[in-house]
Amino acid sequence: MIVVKPPRADKALQSAYESDQIGNKFGIMAHQMSAGEDISMRRKKLRYRAWHRGTREMDLVLGPYADAHTEAMDAAQLDRLEALMSEEDPPLLKWVMGQETPPDHIDREFLDLVIADHHARLAK
Repeated sequence: MIVVKPPRADKALQSAYESDQIGNKFGIMAHQMSAGEDISMRRKKLRYRAWHRGTREMDLVLGPYADAHTEAMDAAQLDRLEALMSEEDPPLLKWVMGQETPPDHIDREFLDLVIADHHARLAK
């Protein structure tokens, strides 16, 4: 098996990369995002993940919730959504359906908001 390694950057480029400058291991400078751009990108990624869970049932619970609420969420609220979305679909669906009680590590208050939003959408 042949292993191909990328060429090593020169010393100046390597030291610039290792400092706080933005770049990658090949020395290509990346656009540094501001805080507003960063949270905007995070919201977009979470909305995408909410609609592409792996099971259609959870897509239909988390997708509309993310679409309706992520723009108004701050970083702490996005953390809560991200933590909930890190759970596997089968147990998450059971919690949403009320078939099982969520374990202690689950943010029950936030899960209840998601469930209430889902029920409100079903009632329309």
